[in-house]
Amino acid sequence: MAKQVQFRRGTTVEHNTFTGEDGELSVDSTKDTLVVHDNTTVGGHPLAREDMSNVSNTVGASQLNITNSPGQAGQVIQTNGAGVLSFVSFPGASNETIGGDLTGTIANAQINSNTININELNVPDGTTGSVLTTNGSGTLIFKNPSTEIEVGGDLTGFLGNLQLSVGVVGQTELATDSISTIKIVDANVTDAKIDTVSASKLTGALPAIDGSALTNINADGLPYDISFIAGFDTATLPVDVVVQIYGEMVMARTGSFDGEVGFVSTVSAGQPIICDVEKNGTSIYSSKPAFASGASTLTAGTLTTNSFVSGDRITFKVIQIGNTTAGRGLRFMLKTRV
Repeated sequence: MAKQVQFRRGTTVEHNTFTGEDGELSVDSTKDTLVVHDNTTVGGHPLAREDMSNVSNTVGASQLNITNSPGQAGQVIQTNGAGVLSFVSFPGASNETIGGDLTGTIANAQINSNTININELNVPDGTTGSVLTTNGSGTLIFKNPSTEIEVGGDLTGFLGNLQLSVGVVGQTELATDSISTIKIVDANVTDAKIDTVSASKLTGALPAIDGSALTNINADGLPYDISFIAGFDTATLPVDVVVQIYGEMVMARTGSFDGEVGFVSTVSAGQPIICDVEKNGTSIYSSKPAFASGASTLTAGTLTTNSFVSGDRITFKVIQIGNTTAGRGLRFMLKTRV
């Protein structure tokens, strides 16, 4: 039976810490290749496999079978079609013919007609009818003219919904008798489109005037505001507010609560001043109005009771004051309608 020779072997990791004897061979079981040692180099010198699969970053021009290696600076490697490689100057660089979407030569390339469309542009697809524009920073974008392209000058809005700016149409813009009733769409002359109306523009009898426009009467009634004060002495000079009732009254009419405003001359510190309004002994608020610590104006409360009738008793009181500075000279206005 033939004798069998077996070399020392190990993985690549094991070889990386191994220094073999001069002329010794070992087997790298990871790379499946022989390693030649020289008693000096740790890891030895791995040999290339036949298919070069274990060789990387080590093959250059000197390892290739090039007939006129090393060639000249700027030359390229060319094949003769029969397996022979040689260095040559770049063939006809400026006069080389090109094709595809381009015509001409490298020195004079021309883009063919009808070759650039949405696929060639670095831009997201737009919607039907969009136009190509720039964002001002070198990026192309699609915009819908009707909703995304704004106008200026005497017009505002977008191309799909142009509006005349207020006050831009005067005698200069209007030809004599250029606007007649038939040219104005019903209900299109609004308050915003009427600049001024002088007496010379009015003829005939005036229509009846709605009194609610003068008195601000609406479905909830006529404004009826009620004033309360706290933190004043008998000479109406500001003094510290205290926790107590500061005002009571009986409503003579039916109406509704709208809210409240207030002001305090000397702000509180440490904690807010909290006010309350009761109807027949029950607060009309779920969140009570208050002057925050350091604030002179009132933060409105949240109403839970919105109405009253004749005979209802209304009570105004202060239920909390500042614990460092109480606050002085408080005015409270309850807004109602009757």
